[in-house]
Amino acid sequence: MDQHKSDSVDLSKCYCETPGFCPIFFRRMGTDPPDWEWCQRAKAEDKKVFYDLLSKAPKTENHKLLEFFKELDKQNIKKSLYLLYYLTISDKYHLCEKAQEYQKEKNKTITKYINNQTRLENSLNDLEILCLGHSNKQFDSIQNRNYLKKINLNDIDAGEYSDNKWAEARAFISKEELFSPSAKFVGFTTASWNLKYEAYSRIDEFHNWETCHILLNSKPEDNIVLCADIFCSCSWVQQQSILSGFFYSNADFIGKNFLKLIGLNIRHLKVPFSNQWICHRSIFQKYKQFLQDNEVLSKIEWLVEKYSDQIKRSTDIQKNYHATRIHAYFMEMVSCFWFANQDFIYLPNAERKLFWYTTDSIKERTSKWESTTF
Repeated sequence: MDQHKSDSVDLSKCYCETPGFCPIFFRRMGTDPPDWEWCQRAKAEDKKVFYDLLSKAPKTENHKLLEFFKELDKQNIKKSLYLLYYLTISDKYHLCEKAQEYQKEKNKTITKYINNQTRLENSLNDLEILCLGHSNKQFDSIQNRNYLKKINLNDIDAGEYSDNKWAEARAFISKEELFSPSAKFVGFTTASWNLKYEAYSRIDEFHNWETCHILLNSKPEDNIVLCADIFCSCSWVQQQSILSGFFYSNADFIGKNFLKLIGLNIRHLKVPFSNQWICHRSIFQKYKQFLQDNEVLSKIEWLVEKYSDQIKRSTDIQKNYHATRIHAYFMEMVSCFWFANQDFIYLPNAERKLFWYTTDSIKERTSKWESTTF
């Protein structure tokens, strides 16, 4: 690259209000190391040196994304769509080529929809997002907002499925209606959102998200679903799958046959993960009906019992953490494949902090909080 590539870029100020992905330096500018804080106060000359240094580095996957962004610029596409391409095309944890190719075409459809969307009168009064957790530390990390409702999962009455092993699934089948009658848009998120995901997408700043207004301006038939991170659902049942962490060599067989049992097909599509999603109420009602019609929770209970002798047992804190939550993981798998079997538009908004599933992080959460968080 040109040694003075920075001459064509305005580096007179920092363009990012919070740490996270920077479309100027085209990298994550975080707090550890404090490169975002440095950018906040650095002189333009120092930023130019840094920019040129990055320009000389060997090409990475990010350079491929840069070509996408240049194309977006040519088409005069909103800068807010950069995040869509960043989170759907740049995979750090699981790469599925089939899903990747599909997503490239899907992004064109999503971009067209967003650019052509008719702006309507909308109100946050129509929105209610459940922040589901177990501890004060989780809830205290989130500022109070009228559209956020903090709920302790252990207070939910889900009948025979009220045990903590079901994690957030209890909210899906609660005997008590958790949403206000007036809520047209509803959401399920972890109360650990601000602790788990990068700071550029705090859940208590949801009203400032570009995608918030895209959702609130949508019609139910547009089938818009906002989520945190997004990956191909096949990561559950590929050769080295998520289920492999729970079972031995039989993991893929168990996973694929379970999907047949509840009537879901394997499709290579990028979908919401971790049961973090916000959408029209009608979509949640459709999902809840699916759970009931297919007796999903009772089939998970049956499956875990049937293969209990094959569940991995370990003194390793990370493996044990996952093994004790196997029912909840199956529920996450169900939602992933249910979404993969729908023709919806999924808009990702966050990326998980790299340390979240490290042994030290898990140990801290399980030892300091009243119960395991999800």
